[in-house]
Amino acid sequence: MNTSRSFIPPIITCSLRILAAVKKIWGKRVTKAFPKQGRYAWDPDIMAQYPSADMEIAKIGDLLNCDLAAFLKKH
Repeated sequence: MNTSRSFIPPIITCSLRILAAVKKIWGKRVTKAFPKQGRYAWDPDIMAQYPSADMEIAKIGDLLNCDLAAFLKKH
């Protein structure tokens, strides 16, 4: 098995539109993380228009305190 082709790292962005597009292409192989910061993070229209992420954090720096291995096992 070629692991370079089978591993897709988590996608982290404050754009639910981008997360939805990536998930549409990569499906269950990708884990979506959404830092709720930035211009679109709290927009109710955007929040209603796109599916939620697999993981939501308050800010990007919170990833330093996440147990990423445990999270990836769940997804």
